[in-house]
Amino acid sequence: VVNYDYLKVQLKSVKKIEKVVANIDALEGLEPKKLATKLKAARKAYDKLEETEKPHVANYMKLIEYETAANM
Repeated sequence: VVNYDYLKVQLKSVKKIEKVVANIDALEGLEPKKLATKLKAARKAYDKLEETEKPHVANYMKLIEYETAANM
């Protein structure tokens, strides 16, 4: 495999994206106190992504909706 290093970098990127997507999905149904903490963590994780990774977070609008509802 000639592009092994490239694939390793891409896999790392995919794992970061999957973690952010899972963090956002986990917000559903949380009580208000936990929601605020988890919402901040989800936003921080999203903001840490590279600009090229952010478009791959399929549930980003869900994060925006939670933030809007929580007035963040």
